[in-house]
Amino acid sequence: MLIGYNQHEGRIAHILVPQKMADYALAKKHGAVSYLRSYLNLREEASLLEDSVLAKHTEEMWSEMRRVMEESNQQHVSDADVGEALCTMLGFGLPIYEFAEAHTQSGGTAYVYRFDVPAPHAGGACHGVDLWFVWN
Repeated sequence: MLIGYNQHEGRIAHILVPQKMADYALAKKHGAVSYLRSYLNLREEASLLEDSVLAKHTEEMWSEMRRVMEESNQQHVSDADVGEALCTMLGFGLPIYEFAEAHTQSGGTAYVYRFDVPAPHAGGACHGVDLWFVWN
């Protein structure tokens, strides 16, 4: 099995958030919460307790992701960049690695990739830009 994701998959998060939001960084934060809810398999009509726990964990992940990104980039990173990285990790990276692990545990062979080559006019390695490279 060959399975992968792209470095900037999270750039589609603002499209997946149901409300139209003017604040891109806020859209990314809402996207991260949505991806976390999905990743943890929580129902949409979560209780207030679940919502508060989700918010707390999202803020903790947000802070840690910012710290790691700023250490590796040696510069300040925007909220939108942090949100994009979290959405990519929660919505694409972690599920793909878990799926590949389950496949190998059942006796299969899995190859996982993360595609980082930016596409011209796409603003980075966004969702789907790897397909031409994988299939050609």
